[in-house]
Amino acid sequence: MPPPLPRPPTAPEPATATGDEEEPTLPPPPGRAAPRPAALDDEPTLLPSTRAVAAPATVEDEKTQPRDISNRARPPALPREVPPPPATGPLTGAFFAPLPPRNRGAVLQRFRRRIAPAGAIVIRRGETGHGLIVVVRGRLELHAERAGGVRVALGAIAAGEFIGEASLLARTPAAAQVVAGTDAELLVLAADDFYDVASAFPALRSELERVAALRAEDHARQLG
Repeated sequence: MPPPLPRPPTAPEPATATGDEEEPTLPPPPGRAAPRPAALDDEPTLLPSTRAVAAPATVEDEKTQPRDISNRARPPALPREVPPPPATGPLTGAFFAPLPPRNRGAVLQRFRRRIAPAGAIVIRRGETGHGLIVVVRGRLELHAERAGGVRVALGAIAAGEFIGEASLLARTPAAAQVVAGTDAELLVLAADDFYDVASAFPALRSELERVAALRAEDHARQLG
């Protein structure tokens, strides 16, 4: 039996395009790397903030940390007791010193103001019923006479001092003559007001008696 003849070679079937085949891609330009396909891990992520995060307050922190209390919630401050202003002018003089501070103003209202030019006689020697003189500004001078008629200067009364208390307390005529050594501003307390004030304030009367005794002793020594 003769051998079978060999089959002729069949031509390959032409390739047909299918949906599963990949589309051609362009090669990257020279010197530039081909882009890498994005993956899930390449999604942008937010960087942590540089601000410090405050830790939650604990019970202990609430007790120890001071709280900001508004001015409206604070109780009003109590007013401080303001001391009375210091005395000025005539009230700082020797006559008013023994008086209680609350009464000095009322006593001052009993005085009347007088301006005496230099050389004016304020109290005449032998005068009765004159008032008490307080010197506010200027200077007064005291003069007396010895038995032989010699005139003697007994001293001066400066601002803040007083004169006339001796004859008022003793209810006798003035033993010396009081003259303005310079232009002077005076306060005059009439005799009746003098007795009212001296009777109302024993401390003042005691001081007036002390000053009168010292002056009488000094004048007696000078007149010899």
